[in-house]
Amino acid sequence: MRNDRGYNGHSLSSGSRDYSAWFLGPNISYATPTWFVTLVWMTQMPWASAYSDAAQVEQVSGRNYKSAERDNVRLKVGISF
Repeated sequence: MRNDRGYNGHSLSSGSRDYSAWFLGPNISYATPTWFVTLVWMTQMPWASAYSDAAQVEQVSGRNYKSAERDNVRLKVGISF
């Protein structure tokens, strides 16, 4: 699960909040003693919040598309030092 939050300006105060979008999805991982790989697929859940007028325009069916996509796929590869 991941929460993507957007803010207007440089302040993280509640008055500068723009939007909040929640993502949920499965992942699969494989690891050896020297490296690992993880594949993640997440979809945006329909309980996004829009705090600014611009974010409210981009919110459809409870999902926010101002700066957040509907589906997100990530591939992470790492090595041990």
